[in-house]
Amino acid sequence: MRVKSGAMTADDTMRDDNTTRDSGALAPGLQDQSAGGRQVHDRKAPDHKAPDHKAPGHKALDHKAQTRQRILEAAGVLFRQHGIDGVGVDAVMRAAGLTHGGFYGHFASKEALVAEVAAASLARAATRWERIAAQDGAAALAAIVGSYLDPGHVVALDRACVLTTLGPEVARRPEQLPAISDSVRRMTAVLRQGLPDADGTQALAALSTMVGAVVLARLADDPAAAEAVLAAAKAAVLG
Repeated sequence: MRVKSGAMTADDTMRDDNTTRDSGALAPGLQDQSAGGRQVHDRKAPDHKAPDHKAPGHKALDHKAQTRQRILEAAGVLFRQHGIDGVGVDAVMRAAGLTHGGFYGHFASKEALVAEVAAASLARAATRWERIAAQDGAAALAAIVGSYLDPGHVVALDRACVLTTLGPEVARRPEQLPAISDSVRRMTAVLRQGLPDADGTQALAALSTMVGAVVLARLADDPAAAEAVLAAAKAAVLG
């Protein structure tokens, strides 16, 4: 099944790889003088410069954080494409360009990796929805629904929302549910801002419709059927 792509993904990944380096400068020598005016000695002013980010310790920390992020990104793509149980630690590390043995310097287990990938991915989606709501006001609901139900997301498994790709597998891991549930509540709260929803029922129904529509569209046997499912869901949510 092929569906034309072209819109933002429901789960965009934002990176911030900027590393700030501050360097302090020594103050010029200061002179102390005795009562008679004779120069006693020159000395440097107290050094108040910021920590040197070029020091070996900081460089090691930066490298470890970057490596950890590479692992998370590689795992997120593979889990979406093949499922959590269909991907081993060795495959994740190969995709990240690393050796298998280095994995446990960053994560205690594969389950710990799964938990962080799922929670971080959905939290990013919730944050993006909140940003759209703050910027677009009354048009936010249409923007969010239109992006989430765009036909391109049906085939973009590597970038798709965790709820539609990993939901059933994550649901079998109870220890991961609190973080996931928190993001779902945030997403529902954003939808509620654009709906005449006194008790939150319509927002919950809207999110359920959107997630279910993407899953059903992926199961359709031709692009026209998939687009019909997505269009019906969009009409239902936006009224």
